[in-house]
Amino acid sequence: MHFSEWVGAWSHVPPSFRQFEEFLAFLVVAAGLSLIGTAIRRFSGPDDASLPEADLLVGWGAAVSVFVVAGSLTTLPFTVIACAVAGVGLLSAVMLYRDGRSVVSPGALKILALLAPIFVLIMAQTSSENDDFAQWLPNLRYLLIVDHFPGPGMPVSDSIFPSYPYADALIGYLVGKITGTVPETAVDHFNLLMLGMFALTLVRLFVGDARTGRLDWSAAGLAVAAATVLCPAFVPRLVLSNYADCATALSLAYAVILMLRLVETEAPPGRPLLIQTIVAVTLLVLIKQANLVLLALALGGIGLAVITRPRALLRLIPVIGCAALFYLAWRHQVGKIGGGEMPIAAFDQWQWSSLPETFSHMATVVANKGGYFALAFALTVAALIKVREQKLALVFTALFWGFTAFLTWVYLAVYLGYEGRSAASFWRYHTELGLLQMAALASVAGHWWHQSKRSPLQSALSRIKAGGVILVVAGPILALPYLRFDINPAKDQVRESVHAMTPLIPADAKLLVADPRGSGFFTVFVRWNLGFQAPVVGGLSVFNGDADAKRQLSNPSLTHIYVITTSPTLEQALGAQPPAAGSSLFTKAPDGRWTQIGYWPFKGFASIESFKY
Repeated sequence: MHFSEWVGAWSHVPPSFRQFEEFLAFLVVAAGLSLIGTAIRRFSGPDDASLPEADLLVGWGAAVSVFVVAGSLTTLPFTVIACAVAGVGLLSAVMLYRDGRSVVSPGALKILALLAPIFVLIMAQTSSENDDFAQWLPNLRYLLIVDHFPGPGMPVSDSIFPSYPYADALIGYLVGKITGTVPETAVDHFNLLMLGMFALTLVRLFVGDARTGRLDWSAAGLAVAAATVLCPAFVPRLVLSNYADCATALSLAYAVILMLRLVETEAPPGRPLLIQTIVAVTLLVLIKQANLVLLALALGGIGLAVITRPRALLRLIPVIGCAALFYLAWRHQVGKIGGGEMPIAAFDQWQWSSLPETFSHMATVVANKGGYFALAFALTVAALIKVREQKLALVFTALFWGFTAFLTWVYLAVYLGYEGRSAASFWRYHTELGLLQMAALASVAGHWWHQSKRSPLQSALSRIKAGGVILVVAGPILALPYLRFDINPAKDQVRESVHAMTPLIPADAKLLVADPRGSGFFTVFVRWNLGFQAPVVGGLSVFNGDADAKRQLSNPSLTHIYVITTSPTLEQALGAQPPAAGSSLFTKAPDGRWTQIGYWPFKGFASIESFKY
């Protein structure tokens, strides 16, 4: 990182009025969901082994469950459901106020104070990642425009996966209903806030339930750092985006922790713990299509953890039953949408011959991400040596190895072609186990701490604990360019060009995005920025062969081509050489010739290929 990059990043820190307004609306939504979760825990029965720091997740999961059931079984506008959720939030606030007890989890205010500098630095952030524009943000925009899930009688979605669950998008939807905008970063903020609450759970696992109320500033700083920058699977591009990986990691970790508490408690579990567990498990299967596999693996791990007390697993029957009902409600909606998920190839199309190459790429990831995988191997050893004491590590072990086997099958039967051969997103998917890994580490380390009066761990922890606050507060400031990865002149340039060319494109246009030297990112990026149901009918990238490029360029219905980079095939089709130092818009004349009608020079750089996008 160059000093000039660090200085330049500060010019992007101040938010616009709209971004500040969206952040305030996000705080309102988060507070409302937290109040709902707190009311559920407080008024469902005597307090027991439930987790106060899980109230935000429980409130979110409860709201998602209501939207899924009402949205799949009725045509009720989502605005009505949102008003009902807001009403429940207000009622919860009144009931908790009359109850007289604090609604803030012990240590939560310290956590929020430590997170405040990060929120200030990212308040002006914009969405920047490929899948943001391909599916997650289009799904959010669809909810705000149509006020319902896609389905019969509804407009066609412009998302590449309209049947992916909408749990994350519903956060942005609730914020957008307050501001009247499409809040691109509401999920980013929510992910960060949830990580802060999870830091309290790490403290609980390390010190034990009885001492969680005594959280000093240094311990709070170390806990936040453990949930974020010190976590080997913490990736800012995934956490501060609309991707569902962070939400999956959070819901999986809470689901496993709560299920273990449910089956391990000596006395019959109380309703607060049972309800929290039901909501966490339900939320897990309503976040991503493949999370059902994570739940199955988690249940297998929990079965191993209590293998000497199999009757304890009966307590999970109502949890699994309720989660299954909500999952079936969503599958009912997917059936009405009719597709929009990743398909599984027929058995005779599975790419067995590519497995050696796939394993080679997986091994490369293991070597490059040694912190996460080394810790996973260490927890596996700890779980096998101390099976009875390290139940959380045992469940993580079952998930780690089972999920790795599942991903191998995905590369064999789902991700055909290059994605399967290259083990696409192998690291990204493994980050979904990252928070559970840190929870298992906290449990193992805490057990070691309590077993020895004076261990090397205690001495080391005493020395580094005070550095937690410095790391959490100063770290984001010093590493601002890594935190603000959205700052990219190429993306800014194309975004401005798209806004400028929008008036030049009629509603019935058929537009091709030509970036034959790029990754294909700008096709989805341009489609998103042109607006709902944009007239983009295709795109050229480095992955298009010459024959496919000629086929797309010869499409008789094509009316416009937006050129970002060029190639001989493209120039031959246009009958001209587009300027290399900018992007251009071409339109087809009645005689079939292509004419340039717009040109936007690159500012501050000569070639867009010099920037990673």
